[in-house]
Amino acid sequence: MSEQMRATGNIFTRPRAVWLAITMMVGPSLLSAQTGSGPKPFAQLDPVTGEFWVGELFPLTFKVWVPDEIHGSVVGPLQWRSEDLDMEDWSEPARGRMRRNGVWMITQTVTNRGYAPRPGSITVAAASQKLNVKAPPKAGSFQQGGVTVQVAVASAPGELTIKPLPEPIPAGFSGAVGQFELNSSLSIDKVNVGESVTWRLALTGTGNWPQIRRLPERKVAKSFEVVSPGQRRTSVDGSAFDAALTEELMLVPRRPGDYTLPAVSFIYFDPVAGAYRTLTTPAHPLLILGTATGDGESGMPDEVGVAVPESPPVLPLDPSGVDVRGVSPLPVDNWWILAAIPAVGVLLFWVGLAARRRHLTDPLRRQRLARERILALLRELNATPAPTPERMRALLGRWEESAAELLGLSVNVPTGAAVELALAKSAGPDEVRWRGLWRDADRYIYAAGGVLPHDWVERAERVCGAAKVRRAPWLASFLPRNLLPFAVAASLVLLVVPMRGRDAGMEAYVKGDFDTAETEWAQIVAAQPLSASTRYNRALALAQLDRWSESAAESLAALCLAPRNEAIRWQLALSLDRAGIDQPTALAVAHRPGSWTVVTWFSVGEWAWVFGVACSAAALALGGALVLAYHGRTGRRAWWPVLIAGLAMGMAVVAVHSRGTYAMLAETDTAIVRLNTSLRSVPTAANAAQKMVPLPAGSLATGVRSFLGWTQLAFPNGQTGWVRTDELTWIYR
Repeated sequence: MSEQMRATGNIFTRPRAVWLAITMMVGPSLLSAQTGSGPKPFAQLDPVTGEFWVGELFPLTFKVWVPDEIHGSVVGPLQWRSEDLDMEDWSEPARGRMRRNGVWMITQTVTNRGYAPRPGSITVAAASQKLNVKAPPKAGSFQQGGVTVQVAVASAPGELTIKPLPEPIPAGFSGAVGQFELNSSLSIDKVNVGESVTWRLALTGTGNWPQIRRLPERKVAKSFEVVSPGQRRTSVDGSAFDAALTEELMLVPRRPGDYTLPAVSFIYFDPVAGAYRTLTTPAHPLLILGTATGDGESGMPDEVGVAVPESPPVLPLDPSGVDVRGVSPLPVDNWWILAAIPAVGVLLFWVGLAARRRHLTDPLRRQRLARERILALLRELNATPAPTPERMRALLGRWEESAAELLGLSVNVPTGAAVELALAKSAGPDEVRWRGLWRDADRYIYAAGGVLPHDWVERAERVCGAAKVRRAPWLASFLPRNLLPFAVAASLVLLVVPMRGRDAGMEAYVKGDFDTAETEWAQIVAAQPLSASTRYNRALALAQLDRWSESAAESLAALCLAPRNEAIRWQLALSLDRAGIDQPTALAVAHRPGSWTVVTWFSVGEWAWVFGVACSAAALALGGALVLAYHGRTGRRAWWPVLIAGLAMGMAVVAVHSRGTYAMLAETDTAIVRLNTSLRSVPTAANAAQKMVPLPAGSLATGVRSFLGWTQLAFPNGQTGWVRTDELTWIYR
């Protein structure tokens, strides 16, 4: 015979004995109550104590022990997180069965590896795992077999001590910690002039690869043309800490001779030995045969850097889920509209300001305001059926003051003979009516027991309504008193000079604390990205730290903001040379060949102002020429406006050309790649499941969007890909 019981929507059928599946969350304090008095499940996380170097890899193991007699199943993933450690993903669980203290236990083990990027004491958080286990039935219960309960077992927390790397840190150390090998090879040791030879450098090993950004720099003689696709990082089985970083330079000799490609050194810290190690590759002899193809340029350095291609190799693009529709381009013949719109807009804005000011400078403005006050007082008198005598005298007194201002009466006390005489001069055809109103108001205000006629308010409304005040004519907008304030205000805006307060970065730099100086200036740049001086200062600090490619990126951004600053230009040229960056646009900005001398007169933003002012000046000059033509003016003086308009339009053309010459440096979303890195097809550090290509420092790209610390870049050839956001320097943000 069998019985059927229903629990949480599931039916379990079993002869005679029934197990009831019940989902429960059981804390550690209730574990004994739920699993009975027998052996209990528990968890271990190892290690929970110990000392490690900064960047040293160490394994982490989490093991769950469950007595065989109550074992059910594991529920969900392991719950553990540490903000102070860089860890790889947990391994697939390994299950086993072993005897412990005379009890057979089912075990499940997962492992991973990680390192601590900073020294100090680190708390290892407890890890927990949910389990379904079998619990005995309660006394008197109808269940004969027991119930399944869900419990959470947790390991004990611990503490690790992370030691800083020993001092002194050797020059050239880039932060690599682990076990590494460095290999260098040539594809051939004898070639003819014009034929290529590949010089390959590869760093492999196990260590803190997320902290290793680039290979050691290599220099070659100027007799070689150098092309590099960039450095390429590959992982071993998708691991974050077992990888290889390679770079293949293609050398094309231009002159024959016996050459030696120098040895390359890489410094890393060996945590097992507790000491710094230096890997050095052998030098490579290279024989070049044939005849020279050309002489080197005078003044060229003895060594040249690595050429940076305009765009990296292609990757698959993102799929499109949006219905994209094109827009018909604007014909070049209609581009004049784009130039006319700002000029007309400026003129209309100026005229609008002058028209607004004409009301403020109108000589009749006070009389117009007085008339409005009078009408408001009369409406108040109508709305007050029985005002007190004091209130009535106050309102009539205000009426006389406003009426005197409306009629232009030049009397200090508007009463008596002076009023009669002033009214005779100013009241016009309504003189008699004004006199009557004034006498009635005076009698009520000053005479004892004065009475105001019942029709006084009605008469006053008719007279005041008939007293029209002429508005300021529209042409008054063009009077000098109305046009001048706009020009003065614009001049004042251009004269505003920002003030700078205390500079903590400068104080640290002067003391030789370049790390602190760079950090302080980086914070200011993040808040004020258009500060060319702060970017320049940060470039200096980065150069002092031998971070030349980052210094070049910051110098280029600073020079785009202040292209006339020769100190920034010097720093950019120096950083490009030391970093070995051969990016055509960056070199042109630094050395100003040909038309770049004119292009770098102004920044991109300043050229926009020049274009707007030039178009406005041309429009005003052409307007003046039309005025002279309509008045029949001829001769040499009549051609001056045309000449001015021609010069202004010439400057507008120069502004358009200069903006176009800046190319990508003129776009607000342009970013500079500050470190040699990899361009990825998806935003993740996992290497096994995606395509990657090298992306050298100095590359220019457009930022498309950001996602969890990654930025998607677009290149001139349409290529897109992802890099870490902290590997980019934005020019304008």
